[in-house]
Amino acid sequence: KLNRPDVLMEAARVLISSGRNLPGAADLLRRYMNSQSTVADAPVFQAHYLLGTVLEKQGDLHGAAEQYRAALALRPGSPEIANNLAGVLQRLGRADEASTEFGRAASLARNERERALLLERASAVATTTTAAPSPTARDCCWR
Repeated sequence: KLNRPDVLMEAARVLISSGRNLPGAADLLRRYMNSQSTVADAPVFQAHYLLGTVLEKQGDLHGAAEQYRAALALRPGSPEIANNLAGVLQRLGRADEASTEFGRAASLARNERERALLLERASAVATTTTAAPSPTARDCCWR
């Protein structure tokens, strides 16, 4: 049934990974977050993160930023979430905030390669106000 939290998350992941029915995936993620129970292998921060990625793909950058911020509030040590938030802020033309978030992501990076890439992005954003495509977590550090 699509009422069990584990099924809601798994169904949303399948829809997202297949690139099909992103509105359906967003609905499932919202239902998961609004449910009274969650599952250990799908913490709420992850649902916010995934919803952020869905909204970003759909072009709702403000909604994506809101979801990434919610995920980051629940998982402040995540370079992946900070990276994606920074990319969305950059695309929204909010260079100062984007640079700050890229800097945060760099400070949380797991290795020097990731840190250098994120610091380079933070520096590039700080020197330009031109909106650029959001770097995906896959480009950086999501594992």
